Amino acid sequence: MVLSSLLLTAPAHAADPISVDTADELRDAFNDATADTVIELSPAFPEELPGTLALTNSAGVAIEIDGTNHALSAPAVGRHIQLTVGGAGSVALRNLELSPRAGGTN
Repeated sequence: MVLSSLLLTAPAHAADPISVDTADELRDAFNDATADTVIELSPAFPEELPGTLALTNSAGVAIEIDGTNHALSAPAVGRHIQLTVGGAGSVALRNLELSPRAGGTN
């Protein structure tokens, strides 16, 4: 009986972070998340985005993008990221610097 009480009061732990190497992998991990998720940009993640990164999730979950101290330059045209989250979902960006493209106006 004591064991079941301890199991019921133990805090839930999130799954291990998902490491992504490309903008496409980041988009897929974000869009496909069905539970609270931490997505980490790997050391191989590019510093310049190829275009505006559209991230959409309607699962109503908390998603954290850990930039692991990356500095991302904007694409030649458009914004860095367009975020759409449904329901009670949330997004947190951590350890990530977003800067204009060198010589750009965005």
